[in-house]
Amino acid sequence: MLFPGPAALAPVAGAVLLILVGPQAYVNRKLLANKAMIWIGLISYPLYLWHWPILSFARIIESDTPPRSIRVSAVILSFILAALTYYLIEKPIRFGQTMSYKVITLCVLAAFIGYTGYYTYSRDGLPFREEIKEMMAKNEIFSDKNTPWLPENQEPWCKEKFNPKIDGYCRLAKNEAPTVQIIGDSHGVSLYPGLRDALMDTSENILMIGTGGCPPLLNTSSYDRKDKNENCLMITAQAIEIAAGSESIKTVILAARGPLYLSSKGFSYNDFAAETEYDWVLTSPANPDLTDHYVIYESAMRSTLNTLTKTKNVIFVFDNPELGFDPKSCIDSRPLRLTNRIKTPCAIPRKDFDERNREYRNLILSILRDYPSVKIFDAAAQLCDEQQCLAMKEDKVLYRDDDHLSLDGARLISAELVKLLH
Repeated sequence: MLFPGPAALAPVAGAVLLILVGPQAYVNRKLLANKAMIWIGLISYPLYLWHWPILSFARIIESDTPPRSIRVSAVILSFILAALTYYLIEKPIRFGQTMSYKVITLCVLAAFIGYTGYYTYSRDGLPFREEIKEMMAKNEIFSDKNTPWLPENQEPWCKEKFNPKIDGYCRLAKNEAPTVQIIGDSHGVSLYPGLRDALMDTSENILMIGTGGCPPLLNTSSYDRKDKNENCLMITAQAIEIAAGSESIKTVILAARGPLYLSSKGFSYNDFAAETEYDWVLTSPANPDLTDHYVIYESAMRSTLNTLTKTKNVIFVFDNPELGFDPKSCIDSRPLRLTNRIKTPCAIPRKDFDERNREYRNLILSILRDYPSVKIFDAAAQLCDEQQCLAMKEDKVLYRDDDHLSLDGARLISAELVKLLH
């Protein structure tokens, strides 16, 4: 849960009540007036100043929430430093002899700290240091420039040609008529860079139109319950309309995250924060009383396939495995660590993937039995063996986050996927 939130009400309300009842109340007179509590009160301001940077740097260094032992140690260290600050700095300055050098010293220190911060900021964090160069290279795969759905990475000629109805994804490899189109969500656009690179020296030209959280389902609203909108209804209809109406597009690839839309829930280990908040909703505007996601998904997928298979070659992509953890935990991306927390192996058990995807795959296979012309591509086959599904292969990180492929991952998958185009 994010803080502050409902959890913050209890300590705030408690503090307000203690103030309201006054100094003669039993708790204030007996508990808060003892010497230990008074001492904590004396060091409370330096304690406030110390605990945030110590806990924050512990999290930064560990690239995640530190183990309980480190968090407890950080709090203890905060108390020690707060006490030293109070006795060695605060008391001498407040209650010592009045001397002009105190003000001068504080001003010089403040100016030095300010200049150091400005200099570091103006030099982009001093990236010329060798250890920083090494760390930046390791983190390159997670950078914004390798994020395929960001607006700054989208080709400007795509929107000029197709004018998407919402501000979603519009990717077009070459400034000419497309021959292959991906329809799907952020998992679909994650495949785009790999397919673009694989097809760049061919006569094929790949288009991707869609947006996050929108599977290729006609006449269906798809959204997290906390953010109801009709984006998917509009963009999916437009994407399918473009594909069906284009003479140049011969092949359509349907690619999206699978189990999320049926289960409504993300996939995580140890309550991985990025996945625990999902409460996904599928609705059919034509039948608003229908709430069964399986029925809605099947009906909408059949509508999509009925529209596209009339004139197009269709490839359905069974999605890559979800990890349920941050792939950054698999690489030593920090010059300093408090613990050796590199995740080994960088993988999930195959049985967990199979359990998560079983009902989704069974539903898709039952639908596709009625569409024999549709080709099936299993992305997981490139990432999984009988025991595990890999997030790293031959020292390459195949994911940019807990469920989206990295550029290397997209290239690995696309090298096999393009074989179905011919």
